[in-house]
Amino acid sequence: MVSVPSLGQDRNLGGISSIATGQSEVTNPAPDRDDVHHPVDTAPPLQAVVQLDEDIGGAKDPLLLASGSIDKTVKIWDPATGQCVSTLKGHTGLVYSVAWSYDATRLASGSSDKTVKIWDPATGQCVLTVKGHSDSVRSVAWSYDATRLVSGSDDRTVKIWDPATGQCVLTVKGHSDSVRSVAWSYDATRLASGSIDKIVKIWDPATGQCVSTLEGHINYVFSVGWSYDATRLASGSIDRTVKIWDPATGQCVSTLKGHTDSVRSVAWSYDATRLVSGSDDRTVKIWDPATGQCVLTVKGHSDSVRSVAWSYDATRLASGSIDKTVKIWDPATGQCVSTLEGHINYVFSVGWSYDATRLASGSIDKTVKIWDPATGQCVSTLKGHTFAVQSVAWSCP
Repeated sequence: MVSVPSLGQDRNLGGISSIATGQSEVTNPAPDRDDVHHPVDTAPPLQAVVQLDEDIGGAKDPLLLASGSIDKTVKIWDPATGQCVSTLKGHTGLVYSVAWSYDATRLASGSSDKTVKIWDPATGQCVLTVKGHSDSVRSVAWSYDATRLVSGSDDRTVKIWDPATGQCVLTVKGHSDSVRSVAWSYDATRLASGSIDKIVKIWDPATGQCVSTLEGHINYVFSVGWSYDATRLASGSIDRTVKIWDPATGQCVSTLKGHTDSVRSVAWSYDATRLVSGSDDRTVKIWDPATGQCVLTVKGHSDSVRSVAWSYDATRLASGSIDKTVKIWDPATGQCVSTLEGHINYVFSVGWSYDATRLASGSIDKTVKIWDPATGQCVSTLKGHTFAVQSVAWSCP
């Protein structure tokens, strides 16, 4: 097992930082296990999930899968055939984050080259390159009406863009260190950011004003996520805790303690009755956000858990780990339903298709795998990237 870094150790920029800044050219960059995009919850709003439940099997448009890689490219895949539909080239640095607009007509990517690119997935063409950040772009997220795009950067700022024109609508300043995670509330009236400065901020995207500064974590904040009714915000930190905040008051409602190492990822169930966290302590914890109690601790991974994701019917939970495996859990019982083996290096990202019939995983082994969660079988291994896959994202139907 690779040793887990202690609290207060190096800023988790690892070996990638030299590549990202262009200080040295590396012919075979092997990403440090700590320099990874830390996933945020980027699923559709609850009402979209309800509509999907009615339409499963009848969607007119096929689902597509996007992957972002250290090889500086974004790839769009047809998961039904396993074929690469488009290789999107143009970034001059590694790609940290990819995100679909919720009408699936645009794809955004954030890179260490300090830019955000907006792509037309139908043609594979770059529609816009938006410039303005002075350091790596770590996280990108679309508003749910697709009229705004937000990016968080190592330059300590959050920028809100008009994806139709590529213009920066607002630059919001206030963090004193790298912004690692950004997330829209599902009514698009609020924006949250989590930073290495140990703080979570809530912004009014219409004015750029900071509505609340949420203080309480004592180490880096890597992940933030809104509940789907926008009444709660969760944050996961290197300080080993998850905090639940009331965005209306800026007060911490609960501090969820129990992990014995850094919390890397948090995600809400779609009815907002459960919250999940994945940690360097090798466990996944399921919490009751109403009481702050840990409902279940699910054990089985032999190394750090880097990504957690709920299926959209909330009947299954997936986790990806440094131990090279993906596990599917029954959140009602805590039982491991399937252990998905096949990757030959760390798994950094997992994501469910919107009908919950497929699960994707991205790995340092340069591949994306698509799994059938009902059988635990690997349906396709998507090859083509030449370096580690940092991020995977499904299009909406």
